[in-house]
Amino acid sequence: MNFIVVDVETANRNPGSICQIGVASFRDGSLSGLWGSLVDPEVPFSAHNIAIHGIRPEDVNDAPNWLDIQGELRTHFGDLVVASHTYFDFCAIRNANERYGVAQIPWEDWVDTCKIARAAWPHLPSYKLSHLAHTFGISYHAHNATCVFGKPALSRILGLFPGGFAATTSG
Repeated sequence: MNFIVVDVETANRNPGSICQIGVASFRDGSLSGLWGSLVDPEVPFSAHNIAIHGIRPEDVNDAPNWLDIQGELRTHFGDLVVASHTYFDFCAIRNANERYGVAQIPWEDWVDTCKIARAAWPHLPSYKLSHLAHTFGISYHAHNATCVFGKPALSRILGLFPGGFAATTSG
């Protein structure tokens, strides 16, 4: 199955304040490419969000804004299934597009891997990526300002879904 995994970080509680985005591309179920960028959200950062991801205003001083990355970003989408762990990333991208007045990115289907994990392993006490990684013995480094690149656990977790990730997204 061909799909992409998207991860974003935001500057504050406004979901349209994306300050970093990462995209991992999968071809035939294997990682085939990584792309990411810091993004100048052009809004203030909150101390709470900085504590979560470690990205500070000075880190994005020379970064492109959301409009500037549209060309590169959109080359990764297309008719592929898009996956993220919760719909936070989906909402953030939609809100950033609305905020900047750009067309929404067309995607074939958006899959919430957290929802799939809940259905696949209903007995687990938590469905955070960190907990899933720990449960399945996968190394995980959360929110280390490397976005999806700091979350290689997600690609390994996708492979653990009963019947495979492709089976969980069909029909």
